Amino acid sequence: MHVFKTSPNYRYAAQYLKTYEVVNRQGRKLGSKTEVKEIESVEPAAKTLLSLDAEQEKHVKKQLETLKPLTKFIGGDYWEYAKLRKTYWEAMESYEDAVTEQHKERSEQAEQATTKSQTYKNDCRQKMIGFIKKSINEQKGSHAECVLKFHDEEIAYHSAMADAIPVYEVKAETKSMMKLPNK
Repeated sequence: MHVFKTSPNYRYAAQYLKTYEVVNRQGRKLGSKTEVKEIESVEPAAKTLLSLDAEQEKHVKKQLETLKPLTKFIGGDYWEYAKLRKTYWEAMESYEDAVTEQHKERSEQAEQATTKSQTYKNDCRQKMIGFIKKSINEQKGSHAECVLKFHDEEIAYHSAMADAIPVYEVKAETKSMMKLPNK
């Protein structure tokens, strides 16, 4: 089983709220001495945070699966292309050097070296073009599909995160406490 590392912020916030509630219940009561008000539980908020954490973990797993074709392309295929391109550039340099040497010497050995380096350059070019056709052009559709699926998953994730957060009714006295003074 593969372990996916996700941001632990939701989990830490839930643990903090649970710890805070225990400590707060032991040490404080709201209101006056004659009319003691009980502190509201933060358990619903902690549960919400834990569900957000679980949703985030599912999202990361799903998106990593969604991005596998691009990950393979970026992780392996691109570097294979870079190697082929570098080899082609080196072959071009060696061909140019052989042509320069042939113009200086005008010998049979220089001509053979030029022919050999030209053949090698053409082979390298063919390998690179073949790789571009096979690995890049033929997979363009699957890469685009991967990006579109990633986009759709992001929309679904944000929708699921919004659905995981319950809507709380704010009491009238809390609303009056939340109002900012006019300037």
